[in-house]
Amino acid sequence: MKAVGVVLVISLLIGPGITAYLLVKELHHMMILGSLVGIIGGVMYYTLLATEMYRQAHQLYW
Repeated sequence: MKAVGVVLVISLLIGPGITAYLLVKELHHMMILGSLVGIIGGVMYYTLLATEMYRQAHQLYW
């Protein structure tokens, strides 16, 4: 399970920059887009984590 966490953290650090680099060419646009992708990825990760923790705490299986 720790290996999955490591992969997720690395992908959240590297992924936004690579995505922005592939989509735009100017540095200031790259920085803005990378930030937005990182924020969206972080919110999605936190939401999935909170949902899983809630399911485990209340022993829900759906």
